[in-house]
Amino acid sequence: MILNKRQIYFLQTIICHPGVSGDDLAQKSGSSTRTVTADIDTVNGLIRAYGLQLESRRGAGYFCHYENPENFDDIKSQLIQRSYYTFADENDFSERVGHIVRILLRADG
Repeated sequence: MILNKRQIYFLQTIICHPGVSGDDLAQKSGSSTRTVTADIDTVNGLIRAYGLQLESRRGAGYFCHYENPENFDDIKSQLIQRSYYTFADENDFSERVGHIVRILLRADG
């Protein structure tokens, strides 16, 4: 499974900014809250294998739950050190997808 630009943006934003609302994600990505929910489900299908899960708490926003705090801290640190993917960036989509997958794979082993 390959994540699209919007899904990568959601993953990075939720990991680096816990508590971000679905409305904020929708507004910043130019999509609907229904699309945010569907994309989060898709992302969860991929990251669950790495011990991560994105979850929404009513009135509190989205959070990333993790099984191994050390792996999560490593992933978060790498995402913060690198420039955020935004819809204004000119980054190559395939490169960004590969980058996120490499981060997740390094956390696995």
